[in-house]
Amino acid sequence: MPNDGIMEPMQPICTKNRGHYFGNISNKKMNLSPAGLLADVFWHEIKHHAKHIELDAFQVIPIIYMVF
Repeated sequence: MPNDGIMEPMQPICTKNRGHYFGNISNKKMNLSPAGLLADVFWHEIKHHAKHIELDAFQVIPIIYMVF
């Protein structure tokens, strides 16, 4: 999807109570849990079931807390 350098909005999905259900970070590496692995597989399977949908990037990222 060319975007000519324009940043498209992200669609975050938050888990209940911001739980780390999809994995954790260890040694600066994201380690997916079984639920995280399933989310990854299902994301990539969408294109095989819905030909009219175009997917962009998919990332499991940690919650970053900012305190001001």
